[in-house]
Amino acid sequence: MSAKREGQLVQPRTKRLFLHVGHGKTGTSFLQNVLVLSQDNLLEDHILYPTDVSRESANFGEVTSGNARHIFESLSSVDEFLSSIEERESSILLSSEFLFLHFPDILKEEGSARELFSTLRRHGFEQIDVLLFIRDPISFAVSAWLQLIKSNRGQLDLSDFLSTTTARYPSRVRRFIEICINHDLVSLTILNYSRIKENQISALSSWLGVNESRFVIPSNVKVNRSLTGGEACIIKLLNSSGAHFDGHVGKELASLLPNVPSSGVTFPLELQIDFLHSMRQDIDFVSNFTGIEHAYRDDLIEDAMDVYCFSKEQLEIISEYLINHAIPGSHFQQKTTIRHKLKSIISKRFSSKK
Repeated sequence: MSAKREGQLVQPRTKRLFLHVGHGKTGTSFLQNVLVLSQDNLLEDHILYPTDVSRESANFGEVTSGNARHIFESLSSVDEFLSSIEERESSILLSSEFLFLHFPDILKEEGSARELFSTLRRHGFEQIDVLLFIRDPISFAVSAWLQLIKSNRGQLDLSDFLSTTTARYPSRVRRFIEICINHDLVSLTILNYSRIKENQISALSSWLGVNESRFVIPSNVKVNRSLTGGEACIIKLLNSSGAHFDGHVGKELASLLPNVPSSGVTFPLELQIDFLHSMRQDIDFVSNFTGIEHAYRDDLIEDAMDVYCFSKEQLEIISEYLINHAIPGSHFQQKTTIRHKLKSIISKRFSSKK
């Protein structure tokens, strides 16, 4: 139906469901912070980004899991979520890397896919727009390995990590594409993060159909940075020690020193070449679908020397973490003595370089 507003004929807006599905290590946390800060502007453009994440957290670059972690785990969750939305005339934007896993699981079965589309139509949605960022295979594998170590779960060397399914994402992307393209109501956009890393906001605005100026950029534009090779070496040793450490020194390093560039990862070239060769069919399939501009590239990473450099700030954070977590809590005097000694060593080391 049409409606009249201030004497003019206004056509009803088409409600669309926008799904930003990740995948991992493609700037998702940064985009989600941008979306939180831009909620009001997006709603003025009739796009609702529902979330309970605070604006302050988003502005300071804290990592979130988006706003759709559990929604597509079941069809009842989808219906319950859409029924709870108060803003009835807006399109809805959901963002979560979990969608990359759960959304295809609903679509792959004909019965559940049909029920999903029926549920969406009942709530006024006629189209699902999906945005998937991919990343060149070598770059992604290294970043995923560093993320695993940073979360205190990684003990494998990079060469061993390459054989895991976590490292071999082109096969998962291929599965995602094969399932989505079988459904006419799903419009799939795939962009290569490795090509447009510095222009993600522009890509997001184009996909949503809103002006780029509508997005508010957080004060900390570097969100969830990767570890350096030296940081990864120390944390992997801690992960493999068998000792239990509360907290995550890797996450502390990333949040307190967000602008430290990732560097110095040891990765022999022959391993990189073998890794790419083992996934050639999946890589070619995805690249044929995306076209040349956003195709995977076989870019290799220069093998770093097994020598690591640390800043004074990095050493202070690591030292404080070890003092707090490796020494029993009741040994206050022991902690204080070691803390003073370490600070003295670090201070002398860096003052001698001046």
